[in-house]
Amino acid sequence: MKDYPSDLTDKQWKLIAPLIPPPKHGGRPRKTNERLIVDALLYISGTGCQWRYLPEKYPPRSTVYHYFKVWREASNRDPSPSASIIDSQTVKTTGRGKEIGYDGGEKNKRPKKIHCS
Repeated sequence: MKDYPSDLTDKQWKLIAPLIPPPKHGGRPRKTNERLIVDALLYISGTGCQWRYLPEKYPPRSTVYHYFKVWREASNRDPSPSASIIDSQTVKTTGRGKEIGYDGGEKNKRPKKIHCS
């Protein structure tokens, strides 16, 4: 049952299902549909929506967030990032009062063209 573009197909679920951490021993059996949890997480990730705007099709946001935390902790990831990316824009100016732009594609400086309409 695929209602949203972010929902898993049956084929995708068959690949992902074995990766879901099992419930803790001695705990209550899971009543929540794990596929719906994954679909909800993919929906949030894909749309960028806030947790409180999760559609009613999915389990309550508190349940989805609980599984997100539990599964994240079970992944045994190092919490420290191993790499980072910094993106910036360099703006070069001159003291001559002329606007000069830098064309990264051509790697040269030239006066900016001013378009008036």
